[in-house]
Amino acid sequence: MLWRRCTLLGALLAVLPLVQAFLDPVSLSLTGIGIAAMSLYAGWNNLGCGMNLKECCNEKNIIANFTKLERSLMNQVFGQHLVIDIVVKALRGHFYRGHPSKALAMSFHGWPGGGKNYVSQFITNSLYAKGSRSQFVHFFAGKLHFPLQEKADIYRMHLQDWIRGNVSQCSRSTFIFDEVDKMPRGVLDAVKPFIDHHEHIDGVDYRHAIFIFLSNTGGSTITKRHLQLWQSGKSREDFELRDFEDLIRKGAFNEAGKVPSMRQVGEAQRRYYWTSILACVSIELRDFEDLIRKGSFNEAGEVPSMRQVGEAQRCYYWTSILACLSIELRDFEDLIRKGAFNEAGGFHKNEAIESNLIDHYVPFLPLEEKHVRLCVIEEFKKRGVKSPHEELVDEILKDVTFGPDEHQIFSNSGCKRLSHKVLTLIERLQYRDTMSQKHTTEDTHSYHSYTRH
Repeated sequence: MLWRRCTLLGALLAVLPLVQAFLDPVSLSLTGIGIAAMSLYAGWNNLGCGMNLKECCNEKNIIANFTKLERSLMNQVFGQHLVIDIVVKALRGHFYRGHPSKALAMSFHGWPGGGKNYVSQFITNSLYAKGSRSQFVHFFAGKLHFPLQEKADIYRMHLQDWIRGNVSQCSRSTFIFDEVDKMPRGVLDAVKPFIDHHEHIDGVDYRHAIFIFLSNTGGSTITKRHLQLWQSGKSREDFELRDFEDLIRKGAFNEAGKVPSMRQVGEAQRRYYWTSILACVSIELRDFEDLIRKGSFNEAGEVPSMRQVGEAQRCYYWTSILACLSIELRDFEDLIRKGAFNEAGGFHKNEAIESNLIDHYVPFLPLEEKHVRLCVIEEFKKRGVKSPHEELVDEILKDVTFGPDEHQIFSNSGCKRLSHKVLTLIERLQYRDTMSQKHTTEDTHSYHSYTRH
C-alpha cells in the first residue's frame, strides 16, 4: 500500500504545473506546457529510480565491484595473468582515481578462444547490477551490425548517434565492439571524438564512458613472441607487459599490403633466436602492447593459421648458424616494423590508433594444454560435476588440436567449443548409466563412476 501512495503522490506533484497552467489562461502557452511535460517526466523518472521500478544511472545499478571482478578473473580465466593485471587496474583507476581526462579505451588482441569475450562478460557483470543485460551495456558484432563495406559511412553516422544518445542518458555507459577485424574499414573512426581528450562535446561529457574492442589481429605476432620467450627459457608466468609492448609498437604488419613468404618470417625468427637469449632476460609485458596497436593499424587479410606459424618456426632450424653470427637484434626489429602481414578490418588505418587514443592494448596469450584442461574442468563444474575424473577430461582433450606443428604446445581454438563437448559427454554417460541400471554388466562404466562428489 505504501508504494501505491508514493506513486500517486509523485504523479500529483509532477502534473501540478500542468494543472496550474490550464487554470490560468494567461500563463497557458507552449512554454508552460513544455515545462509541465518535463516536470511530469522528471517526477516519474525520479520516482521510478527511487523505487527500483527502472534501471537508472546511479550507484544502485552501477556497482563497480572490482573485488568481484578480480576474484572472477583469477578463478575462471586461465593462462592470462597479463590480462587480469591490466584490466582490473585500468578499470579501478578509471572509476576511482579522480576525474578521468578521457574515456577509457581498451583493445583486446589474440587468437580465438583466448578469452576476450569471456573477460568482457566478467567486466560488465562486475560493473552493473544487471550485468551484460544492463541497458547501459552496448554490444556490437562486426559481421552482424556492420556487414557491408559500401555502407561504412552510414554505419559511422548511426554509430555516432547511438553513442551520443546513450552517453547523454548515462555517462557510465560501456560499448563493446567484437570482431573488430571483420568490420568495414572506417566504421570505427566514429568512435575517435568520444575517446579523445575533450571535456564535453555539444554539452555531453564522454570521459566516464568505457570502450572495449575485441580483435583476432595480432594473434600470430603474440604467438611468435611467446615461442621466442619460451625458447629463451623464460617461463610463461614470468612474462610481463613489456615482453610484448615493444614488438607491437614497432608494428607487425606490412603497409604495402604484400604478404611475405613463410621463409622470410622464418628467417627473421632464426636471426632473432640467436640475439634474444640475452635480450629477453630484461623483457617485460609492454613488448607486446605496441605491437598489437601497430599490428591492428596495418593488418589486412586473414590471420595466419597455427600451421603457418609452425612453418615459420621450423625455418630457423634449417638455416645456417654461421649466417647468424653477424646479425643483430635490429635486423629482426626492422622486419617487424615493416610488417609481416597486412590484415584489413575496423582498425586498419584507424584514426583512434593513429592518434594514440587507445589506452591499453591487452595481449591474450595462446593457451597451452594445462590451461585448456582447467577450462574443461570448469565446464564440468558448471554442469554439476564438481570433480571430474581425469578420464573425462582426457576424453574432451582428444578433440582439441594443438600447434604449431613443430612444437604442438598451443591450442588452435583456445577454450572455444568445449562447453558443448562437455554437455554431449555428460549426456552420453548419463544415458549409459540409465541403460546400465536396466542391463547391469561388469564392463559398463556409469556416469557416477567417472565423477568425484
